[in-house]
Amino acid sequence: MSARYAKSFLVLIVGTLWMGTPACGGPAPGTSIFDAGPSSDATTVPGNDSSLVLPSDDSSSFVIPSNDDSSTPPDGTTQTGTGGSCEGGACADSMPTVCGDGVIESGEQCDDGNSTPGDGCSGVCQIEPGFACPTPGKPCVSTVSQVCGDGKIEGDEACDDGNTVDGDGCSAACQVEPGFSCATPGKPCVMTVVAKCGDGTVNNGEQCDDGNTTAGDGCSATCQIEQGWTCPTPNMPCQKLQYCGDGIVQTALGETCDDGNAVPGDGCSGVCTIEPGYACTDPGMPCVKIWVCGNGHVDPGEACDDGNTVSGDGCSSDCSMVEAGFTCPDVNGSGGPCVAAPPNTCGDGIVAGNEQCDDGNMTSGDGCSSTCAVEPGYTCPTAGMACKKIEFCGDGVVDLDLGEQCDDGNTVSGDGCSSLCQLEANYVCPAPDAPCVSTVKCGDGKVTGNETCDDGNAVSGDGCSSTCQLEPGWQCPTPDTKCVAKACGDGIIAGDEQCDDGNMVSGDGCSSTCTIESAYACTTQTGPPQSVCHKTKCGDGVKEGSEQCDDGNTIPYDGCSPTCTIEPTCNGKGGCTGVCGDGLVFPGEQCDDGNTISGDGCSSTCMLETGTG
Repeated sequence: MSARYAKSFLVLIVGTLWMGTPACGGPAPGTSIFDAGPSSDATTVPGNDSSLVLPSDDSSSFVIPSNDDSSTPPDGTTQTGTGGSCEGGACADSMPTVCGDGVIESGEQCDDGNSTPGDGCSGVCQIEPGFACPTPGKPCVSTVSQVCGDGKIEGDEACDDGNTVDGDGCSAACQVEPGFSCATPGKPCVMTVVAKCGDGTVNNGEQCDDGNTTAGDGCSATCQIEQGWTCPTPNMPCQKLQYCGDGIVQTALGETCDDGNAVPGDGCSGVCTIEPGYACTDPGMPCVKIWVCGNGHVDPGEACDDGNTVSGDGCSSDCSMVEAGFTCPDVNGSGGPCVAAPPNTCGDGIVAGNEQCDDGNMTSGDGCSSTCAVEPGYTCPTAGMACKKIEFCGDGVVDLDLGEQCDDGNTVSGDGCSSLCQLEANYVCPAPDAPCVSTVKCGDGKVTGNETCDDGNAVSGDGCSSTCQLEPGWQCPTPDTKCVAKACGDGIIAGDEQCDDGNMVSGDGCSSTCTIESAYACTTQTGPPQSVCHKTKCGDGVKEGSEQCDDGNTIPYDGCSPTCTIEPTCNGKGGCTGVCGDGLVFPGEQCDDGNTISGDGCSSTCMLETGTG
């Protein structure tokens, strides 16, 4: 029945909901359009005079619902709303707001080009806690400060043992490595045998462990850090994350304001620094614009300010121009009443005689000097108006009329903003005149920048290193998935290989599929080849290879059989006690595959391993 009936049912429902809605250039107010799942082609649902086209299988965007309650009057003359406008029955086309199209539209705070939550810009295009989203269509960046190797668990770190060395339990990217648990920040991690979420220790695969499996307290029921939290100390309660937009000024993080959001252009920038022309006195509250005409102070962009917004008194109503025949004071930014100037004098707002400029004052340092000469680095195109600094790449100001996409205050390429002030690949630049930030993150499952692999973690030894570089003997064909051995016989033990003696010949201890053969043991060396195999001998007192035990003899019923397998301990009354590795599943064991080797589905303590049936 399936797809055809399901599609028919969907069309019936949508058609029923659509009947009677205004036929005006788009969805009716309050309507949501979303991906209905794969189909061979788009489905058209008829309405009164128009049709609703359901998205085809290449759609991946989400249309934000409208909250507009306006509707068409009975006479049908005018409609106002997200669906467009209608004049005399003619409707103007209007596009709905689509989250994920890389363009910030009405109702959106951000749009990073997708509708995936958890990456800084939510599924409905709202900025998520702890992120800034400066550039539409580009990835958001974390504003949470963290330094791996400082002995403190911060941000999304799962551990921090005070160094950035791989192989000691806490990787160079501060993630717990397999077979280890990390209980105390700044202290060495320890090897673990049996681990579980809620034991108060952060184990491999866990991001946190607060000593319980209760969700909603910062550390989830599966020991993953919940959004908006940080868990700095294992076995202790998590803490609310400190981030730009939380309404608290974190001076230690370099914040000078926090108005409760991470949206730039409202006085407090996306990285919580006060923007020019604003005052931000109350944390969590909107900033106040202080660069206003009429305040008696000549602010940037103003030519004068006489303390009012009235024209005809020498300073125009918007403070943009000194009116002809007047001179207006500007002493270190202090304005005041304008006065009539003698004809043909510097400062009267009229370029005359040998004057190169006249901005309506006789103050130097503002572009037009006290003798009405244009000062270096300025241009003064209009008499009576403030001069402007000549725009150039590297001035710390993003000049859109020059086509700049960024300006970090220098003309050096390779730091995110090029020598021509263009955004470089894998960078975003949250604030002008400040360093850009790399969006490359090892462990996010995306191969970007100088990464040669990314298997979704930042742990070395699994084929893709903690810095996302391909390790010898491995191949990582698909991002965000487990790497595999490049080839059996190359002398490098990788993937699921138990050994690799540099050939694909069976009968020498390491088989043609790189598994250890029965009655053999293989030792690991630096190599290649990394495996050197030899035959084992039951009864020599050395437990190796596939031997479960070796007590130095071949006497039966002493706990270790003549074939070096573990014997159950029996009390002579019909009751026997099993030992892990004896091939028998006894109470307390989840499995027993006849050995005590981890990594084959049944661990060395006879517990089922993750990913096995």
